[in-house]
Amino acid sequence: MHSIVAIPPTEPLSATARLVTAARIVAGGVAILALVVLLGWTVDLGWATRVGGGTSTKPNTAVALLLLALTWLGPPAVIRLTAVLAGSIAAVTIGEVLLGVGRGIDEWFAAPASGGPHAARMAVSTAVALLTLAAGRLVSLRDRRFGRVVELLASGVVATALLALLGYLYRAPSLYSIGRQSTMALPTATALLLLGCALLLTVPGGFAVWLLDGDDAGAVLMRRVLPVALVIIPSVGYLSLLGQEAGLYGTDLGLAITTVSAMALLVGTTGYTAWQLRASDERRAAALAALQVVNVDLEKRVAERAAQLDTERGLSALLRDRERIAADVHDLVIQRLYAVALTLDADAGRSLEPAVVESAIDGIDDAMRELRGTIFALRRPRTPVGRPRRSTRSWRVLRPSCRPRPR
Repeated sequence: MHSIVAIPPTEPLSATARLVTAARIVAGGVAILALVVLLGWTVDLGWATRVGGGTSTKPNTAVALLLLALTWLGPPAVIRLTAVLAGSIAAVTIGEVLLGVGRGIDEWFAAPASGGPHAARMAVSTAVALLTLAAGRLVSLRDRRFGRVVELLASGVVATALLALLGYLYRAPSLYSIGRQSTMALPTATALLLLGCALLLTVPGGFAVWLLDGDDAGAVLMRRVLPVALVIIPSVGYLSLLGQEAGLYGTDLGLAITTVSAMALLVGTTGYTAWQLRASDERRAAALAALQVVNVDLEKRVAERAAQLDTERGLSALLRDRERIAADVHDLVIQRLYAVALTLDADAGRSLEPAVVESAIDGIDDAMRELRGTIFALRRPRTPVGRPRRSTRSWRVLRPSCRPRPR
């Protein structure tokens, strides 16, 4: 006999579970990037420390990024510890910059081959972003009620990283550096952007969950506008910059092209989304109108059925009254008359004695009284409890007695 094993259907992951999985994947990518940078500093691979060219990612920055990535990948027992260590590295760096002192933290992990006195120090903007990420992770792990605070911290990190990336895209150093010794490297900005997004993804019921699974007009509009604002418009600006560098047009025309393109993209996207939302509202209104018609028709049918049930209940009550009357007539009147008939039949052929005649007359009186009581019960409404009371008036009172008159 073959046994059948019931396999429960696989439940789809909730939006929060999917976002947490995505955050862990992003953190894994950041961890790999940090390990590559540390390997480059260890074995002196310049391309590994300068991914994408330009400023190199500092060793302490790579260590802090790796520790922060482990807050999504490590076991619960070490998550807070790694977050505290990453925040401590950033806090000490900020303290050295503010106080003008050096504690050697810049060269704890690796010393640069050449450069100034603080060539291995991370940028101030990088240190602030790392400290913000560490604080956000600690707050999110401690109490989920502070989700809005975590989203605010993550948004600040994302904005800082985006500015740095746009600075590299448009070749504007002022967007990613504060002086020659405080420059955020391109890999660092990318890693910070990814970790900031991962922090946003792990807020239960936050902006990312609403953006992913929200079905209201605001969520639909944001899903259409965000890719245009964060990807397409910066790409258009970069293409415009390439045209200017190629000598196809000047700065004024390039700025006009970028502005007009951004306006057209935003207006087109929002207009198309608004048109679709309008059509959706019209379909919803039509559905509500159809539902109202169905509701009115249903109420009409319910009223008709209620009236029909009332009629059926009236007929049922009438039938029950008829059955009761038939039972009363059969059990009372007919039985009494039958008894009188048997008495008279037994004395047939003999002279009737006065006692026999008196008994027969009493039986006929009782039968007539029962019959009149049954008839009176038809003329008055039924009492709600119990059977109707029979009339106590005697047939002898209602009409003259049927006793024989003496001769």
